[in-house]
Amino acid sequence: MGFLLLGHCLLAQNISVVRVVGSTYNLDEKAPLPFATVALYSPIDTSLVTGTTSELDGKFSIPNITPGNYILRVSSIGYGTVAKNITVTNERRAFQVGQIDLKAGIELDEFVVKATYIPVQMKEDTVEYSAEAFRAPEGSMLEDLLKRFPGAEVSADGKITVNGKDISKILVNGKKFFDDDPKVAAKNLPANMVDKVQVFDRSSDMARFSGIDDGESESVINLVVRKDMARGWFGRATAGGGMDMPADNINDHLRYENNLTLNYFNEQSQFTILGGLNNTNNSGFTDATGSGGQAMMVFGDRGRNAFGGSNGIRQSANIGINFSKKTEKAELGGDYQLGHTNNFINQDVFRENIRINNNNYYTEHSERRDITNQHRFRFELEYKLDSANEFTIKPNLTYSNKDYNNIGTYLTTGLDHLLINKGATSISEESAYINTNLELSYRHRFGKPRRTLWLSGQVGYNSNNGDRYNYSDNHYAIIASDTTDQFVDNASNRLNYRLTANYTEPLGKILALSLRYTYVQTMDNTDKQTFTANGNGLYNIVDSIYSTVYENRFVQHRAEATLQWKIRNTNYNFGLGLYPSQSYSTVEGVQRLNQHVLNFAPTFQIRYSPSRSKSLRIRYNGEANQPSMNQLQPVPDKSDPLDVKLGNPDLKPYFTHRLRLFYTNFNQQKLSSVVGMLFGTFAQNAITSVSITDPALYPELQLPDSMAPGTIFSRYENVDYTYNFGGNFVYTTPIKGSKFTFSTITGLTMTNSKSIIDRRTSTTTNTGGNEQLKLTYRREKFDFSVNGRLALNNANYSLYPEKNVFYQTVSAGMDGNWTIVKGVILSSDLSYNKTTGYADGYNPEATKWNAQISWVIGKSNQGIIRLRVTDLLNRNYNTVRNTTSTYIEDVNYNALGRYFILAFTYNLNAAKASEAPQREMREGYDGRPRMPMGVPPPGGGGQPVIIRN
Repeated sequence: MGFLLLGHCLLAQNISVVRVVGSTYNLDEKAPLPFATVALYSPIDTSLVTGTTSELDGKFSIPNITPGNYILRVSSIGYGTVAKNITVTNERRAFQVGQIDLKAGIELDEFVVKATYIPVQMKEDTVEYSAEAFRAPEGSMLEDLLKRFPGAEVSADGKITVNGKDISKILVNGKKFFDDDPKVAAKNLPANMVDKVQVFDRSSDMARFSGIDDGESESVINLVVRKDMARGWFGRATAGGGMDMPADNINDHLRYENNLTLNYFNEQSQFTILGGLNNTNNSGFTDATGSGGQAMMVFGDRGRNAFGGSNGIRQSANIGINFSKKTEKAELGGDYQLGHTNNFINQDVFRENIRINNNNYYTEHSERRDITNQHRFRFELEYKLDSANEFTIKPNLTYSNKDYNNIGTYLTTGLDHLLINKGATSISEESAYINTNLELSYRHRFGKPRRTLWLSGQVGYNSNNGDRYNYSDNHYAIIASDTTDQFVDNASNRLNYRLTANYTEPLGKILALSLRYTYVQTMDNTDKQTFTANGNGLYNIVDSIYSTVYENRFVQHRAEATLQWKIRNTNYNFGLGLYPSQSYSTVEGVQRLNQHVLNFAPTFQIRYSPSRSKSLRIRYNGEANQPSMNQLQPVPDKSDPLDVKLGNPDLKPYFTHRLRLFYTNFNQQKLSSVVGMLFGTFAQNAITSVSITDPALYPELQLPDSMAPGTIFSRYENVDYTYNFGGNFVYTTPIKGSKFTFSTITGLTMTNSKSIIDRRTSTTTNTGGNEQLKLTYRREKFDFSVNGRLALNNANYSLYPEKNVFYQTVSAGMDGNWTIVKGVILSSDLSYNKTTGYADGYNPEATKWNAQISWVIGKSNQGIIRLRVTDLLNRNYNTVRNTTSTYIEDVNYNALGRYFILAFTYNLNAAKASEAPQREMREGYDGRPRMPMGVPPPGGGGQPVIIRN
């Protein structure tokens, strides 16, 4: 044993590592060249070994290099590429390669490095993914590519999250693309147009102008378009058709997918036309109206777990135009969207309602048809009068109309399964929604650096007008049956103003002060008239109980002062905000509410960046909000006969405290990344739901003395507080000496919510954790990935500990692409999912298998013929669990089953890469310096490398 240990030690001594050092130099400017990419390649197969970037003084250092032969490659965008063979010797001192000289625009084609891609890079607070390293199947859209990135998820309804952060916008080459709807780009842009995907937090317009972070940021994606599509026309058109398998009635089971994307890009302009027509649940554009355009803010009241596709089966048609243009003084852009959706949803519900003394079981079957037509317009103009003055104008408009029909049956039983009530319901509604907004801003830079003034004004108006018929036939075990037959004419609108003034003043070299004042006024009006039918079937009898005219005015002043300073590699922001607000409301012309609330909160942000690849950010901010119109208006809503909802005009505004911690670290040598995020939200005067089963406990509401069995009244009240917190941890690394990449995602959430049931407060704590592991293998002609995920969820009830529930989901999957012969690609993905802890009949176990074969044709590979079969085993389903303070619910939705699509795609690419050398931008898309780091893919895979002996 001793000889073995001695031999091992001697071997370890012989295999030492060396540091390779040198410098990069700009021959044109006779000065050091910073931020040049320096990489070492294997001379055997030209695979990447490791690399770094040069510092501000041009010097670079690559540690931990094993002695041997290498190709040293040095490049910088806009400059020539220099490469030479080197032999690193086993010496104690650093291995010197000397000064590497680069000249602008000189490229020699003497040696070609094989395709080598860095899957993930960190550039300060930007995560950059190489599209080629996560290649999606031929004919895929952008969302298929995003799903392959470690830390990225795309939900069934198209919501995009990366490392736990919701993506609010997608940019294309730094320019807005259908500004407020990232799903448009994800579902309509082809994956093959993308070279890199950059994810970062973008500060507000005001923060980017003043240089002082105001804590208002959003997570965005920027798509870097491939160089061969950087200038000229390019696009694609796809036509496809198929049918369900099996198909009992061909006319009812035909499937089709058709889409068109046409783009024109150059250095100053972008223009895109896109359109689609399908019945395979690709909605194209997001429905801007949501549920009538009114937000329902109830804090921490729901835990949700879901598997499967989007709810129902959807037909959609859409067309959109997006443009942007930049001149010397102006930058303008905008878009127009026209969308149509026809969604059919069939659902089965099993719910256990939590009551004080009489819990019950509720089951429901319903069928819903929801047809929406929508127009959306956005325009933006930014004009620079001179170097010190500029202004912006941003108008936008949304118009939507809906046709909604829902029929269903329900049954409520006690815990002994004896009948409480049963019945049938029908709702039909036609509504129109308008939302318009205009924002104007003026910005001025004074002669003194960092002294700025920002003035902005915003006015918005939205209205929601609808006619609804409510019908229900209700039967009870111990009292007579009753019928609801109503016609509701509802007209509501909101007018809001916002005025902001922001002034920044430098207080020295490292210190700056920001002063901001904002005035906000919101006016809500509702005129709701409810009628019942007379004997002739005409709805002309006014039901005063369910009718009202309601008005609310909310006024808020926000005064904030912030200090910012920087010491070495740490930025500090500390501030204080005062937020007085007033709320006035009247019902039928009689004043009901006149309340004044004063909130104040400190704000702070600390950003620590010890290196360009490592950063830590801690941020806190507070925000005051008003209740929604639906929560305020004191008018019963009987669309659900078992749960009559009633607003509360005495609600106070709520104040939300938010704390975020975000950490990133990219190891340049190992090409591994770590991303961690912790978050917490604490709401004061939080708005929560109230369930009333005993009207005698609420005499002030003048409710009926008795209620039908199994029915409740619901309203809203303020509680002292609610909170939720959680975190995500993402780790990605290549496995040394192989083509494998390993990633893990760990998540934890805890939500504390409160509800009131007959004057008693119930606290519900939902906790959840999940762990996902993924292993990816990438080669030129073959790639695959395997993954596994475990999700655990637990709900604890303070009033009813016997109702505590635990449920879990185990899932696994794999996907791969195989180029069988040149131009023929086989793609497949397989997923398994098993849930336990749901109600009987709602614990699904399924294996979903999709497969596709593609044939690339044409001299320039312009055509693709694809045959795709979705859900080969015909086991698709969509099951959701909802856990709230007042019920535990499992829902099964109808979902698309097995079907096939045969499609042809034609790729148009008349674009040309710029023949002139281009320098990489020295400023990020959010206005902050963003220098190139790491070792980018060499030209996107296969770029000339100069060998100079």
